[in-house]
Amino acid sequence: MGFVIKNGRLIRYSGNLKVVGLTIPKGVRYIEDGVFSPLKYLEKLVLPEGLWGIGTRSMCDCVSLREVVFPKSLQQIGRYAFEGCVNLEKVTFSGNVRLLDVGCFQNCYSLREVTFTKECRLYLPIDRECFKGCLSLEDVHISAHDCS
Repeated sequence: MGFVIKNGRLIRYSGNLKVVGLTIPKGVRYIEDGVFSPLKYLEKLVLPEGLWGIGTRSMCDCVSLREVVFPKSLQQIGRYAFEGCVNLEKVTFSGNVRLLDVGCFQNCYSLREVTFTKECRLYLPIDRECFKGCLSLEDVHISAHDCS
């Protein structure tokens, strides 16, 4: 399918650049910097349980991406990881989130809703510029749970 994986790290995608949907293989624990940034047609990305980190600009400018549901295992999202995903409307976190880095959702103009589910244990900090330029953001739902 075009995935280049080394020691549980997805280091490159060399498949069809016009792909609409992708499922990341089980066993991937980290997505390296910039892996999916050239995928302008990608609408849906399924992330596997066991994934704990997403690198800098990993999905940057995936302009067709609409929704992301992160696995419970996800702990960190790197700098500008989803920057410029202008059609991204909703993101849901349900795990032990430890780091949402600088601008990780910056300029996601269509982002309306961010949810941290009841199962999510939210560790601070969330960078103050994490959602900068998200002009449509109306709701951030943080269910009743512990925040460390």
